[in-house]
Amino acid sequence: MKTRFLSSLQLASCFMVLSACGIQIDSTSESTPDTAISSQSNINHSGSEILKKNRFHLITPTGEKIFASMKAWETGQVAQANTLAQPAMCASNASKVLEMSGINSYSSPLLMTMVNSVKKRGGLVMELPKNRSEIAKALKSVFNGRIPVGSFVSGCLRPDCSGQAGDGHIALVGDIDDAGYIKIYHNNWYRPDNNPEKKWYQHMIPMDWYNKGYRRKWMPTPWVYLQRDSAGLPLDIKVRLPEIDDLDPTNYYVTLTIPVEILNEVKANKGVVTDGKGGISNFVATDSSASKPCRSVRVSDPSDPNGVNMRSSPSGTILCSLSNGTRGELISREGLWTRVKAECNGKVSEGLVFSAFAESFCTQ
Repeated sequence: MKTRFLSSLQLASCFMVLSACGIQIDSTSESTPDTAISSQSNINHSGSEILKKNRFHLITPTGEKIFASMKAWETGQVAQANTLAQPAMCASNASKVLEMSGINSYSSPLLMTMVNSVKKRGGLVMELPKNRSEIAKALKSVFNGRIPVGSFVSGCLRPDCSGQAGDGHIALVGDIDDAGYIKIYHNNWYRPDNNPEKKWYQHMIPMDWYNKGYRRKWMPTPWVYLQRDSAGLPLDIKVRLPEIDDLDPTNYYVTLTIPVEILNEVKANKGVVTDGKGGISNFVATDSSASKPCRSVRVSDPSDPNGVNMRSSPSGTILCSLSNGTRGELISREGLWTRVKAECNGKVSEGLVFSAFAESFCTQ
């Protein structure tokens, strides 16, 4: 994980929260209508122009609004830089963009609250495995690997997103760059401080911004490239910027989250695919392309050859010891514990194991 340099005051504040997006802000003091873009009424949501000029793997009407807000916030954040172009504000910035799009159901200064809000409303939440080919298989179950614009990509150092500020990050899925990488928009922290040579490199925050003393910037960076087979289905992935480690699915525990508003539009065949050159084609969601997210889990403790204990509750009795490599069904993540359903002493049982020993994975 790259080092984020914070003041002693910020460090003290960050220690009190559970994610990099954990500082609560007073939304009533964020801005005034004269100084910042504050609502969807201020934004040009011209869908036809958006679709003609940008390449998208999959975008819906709600995605068009979110994308327009993402782009508007690149300049809109300037008026609120002292508040939002700061550490521990990634979820607050993502929430701001959603609110500018007319979506207020997921706003929170905590990334896990945003993700859980989507889950409660019936959206799709998929914890990605860390193996590249397994990630591709997992994404294959999401509209044949076409991730809708406006989806969330969040990463945490630990499976349950516990820890202190600096251990997590969240972004919104946008368009496709010239090299075919999915671009994600987020409160980027990548800057010369994070490089041993202290030099500026492409995709870091702008130097003029950095020289003004800011250490975050809402902007796009390339995320992953999906290598596809002859049928257009994902085979493998390439990570463009492993330096932005907390959004690297091969490094951190990364979750893909699709709000129900977007999910329903895709399933209703309201999504389109664009080539960025004026070509627009309808995306038809099939049963296979809209399949439910994989809920498989593999339980293993590399440091203990005896396997992993499955308990009835955190302080309850040990139901059995699961052999390393045991596969089961992921029921839920509950903080430091993960509830799984697996074969236990000859019968399928449900119980708790330490989240650190339960890795999500998908097979087809």
